[in-house]
Amino acid sequence: MATTKNPSYFSNLKTPAANMAYGTGINVFDAVSKGASSAGKITKSGPTQEELEKQRNEEIVAKNLESAPQINFSRFPDLPQSMREKIMELVKNKGAERGYMTHMQKNSGDTDFIGKSELTQQIGMNEDLIKNHIPNQLKKLQAKFEGFNEDADNDMVSSMMSSEDKALISNIVSGNIIPDLDENGNMSFNGMTIDDLPGVELTNYEAGSAMLQNFTSAYDNGVLLTENKQALARTNFKQSLGKFSDNDLLSTGFEDTMSLGAPLLNPADYQDQINALRGNDPAAKVQAKKDLKLAIENAYMDKLNQQAQAGFDNKEKDEENNPNGNTETNSQKIKRLRIESRKKLLSENAGTVPSYNDENIIAKYNEETGKYFIVDKDNNVSKVHDGFYEADSEELLNILNF
Repeated sequence: MATTKNPSYFSNLKTPAANMAYGTGINVFDAVSKGASSAGKITKSGPTQEELEKQRNEEIVAKNLESAPQINFSRFPDLPQSMREKIMELVKNKGAERGYMTHMQKNSGDTDFIGKSELTQQIGMNEDLIKNHIPNQLKKLQAKFEGFNEDADNDMVSSMMSSEDKALISNIVSGNIIPDLDENGNMSFNGMTIDDLPGVELTNYEAGSAMLQNFTSAYDNGVLLTENKQALARTNFKQSLGKFSDNDLLSTGFEDTMSLGAPLLNPADYQDQINALRGNDPAAKVQAKKDLKLAIENAYMDKLNQQAQAGFDNKEKDEENNPNGNTETNSQKIKRLRIESRKKLLSENAGTVPSYNDENIIAKYNEETGKYFIVDKDNNVSKVHDGFYEADSEELLNILNF
């Protein structure tokens, strides 16, 4: 799209009242840049009536310019300065145009209904451009690219996203590409409207997290998947894939979204499908998407079955080590190991061996008898357990809660 030059201050004034005004010698530019007072400098001993009228009109125009609407750029903190300056060129132009037309509207004849109507319409268009049209485009641009630099720094931007698109977005958010603005305030970048610009594509870690949770559950359950369970898992996963954008699909298949060290698929094996999905042939895109979905589904199901098998094998191994058939929890394992270490101390005639869960019950070794007696943490002999006990006696093990 070719760049449209900004209109002159009065390019849109086509009304009879406006045409009449051109001959009055009103210098709007001086009123804006120098102020009404300096624009109307007196060079003679006294101003003529014409000069006084001119000065009065310029003061009115300057006042109208001061009351013109402005864009609140604080709403767009990431807007590059170069882009802001470009926009302000048009805003100032439209504000000056509005100020002059407001003056002309007030000074139109009472019977000039057509002229007043046209001026009112143009004033409204200028105000809408400044207050709504341009800010709405900036809001859309901000929503589209907000956080791009931070995401790029944190490696959140998908590696499957086109490098050309990444460069384009980076140049826009960095202010290296200045937008073109036509006289109606329509914004474009390298000939593309904001709607036409590519969007930011992030690595699909959300899908990776969901897959990893399913793999973890399959392992922890330790149960082989029946045909029905496999069909259900495939259907659920297929529904998820159906909601993905093209880049979400590519990211899920060819990026390490689960942080396991490798993606589900090898990109080199599917380069034709990747190229077709990024291309412009509609039929080729549809077929490529179909092929990639199936490949990702199969890779996911293979991994899910592998995790279920690994969990099943591990469970069988635990059952072999635990003849009672009870699957030992982490807390049970910790308790077992601590008790085993205390039993070993007893067999080695250690000086003291504490109970597993009562600090006031301690077995103390007596060298004369070669047996243990019970004391509390202050080394006082127990009044409840006042005998001597063999290290491997069931009675001592019960007292120590072994």
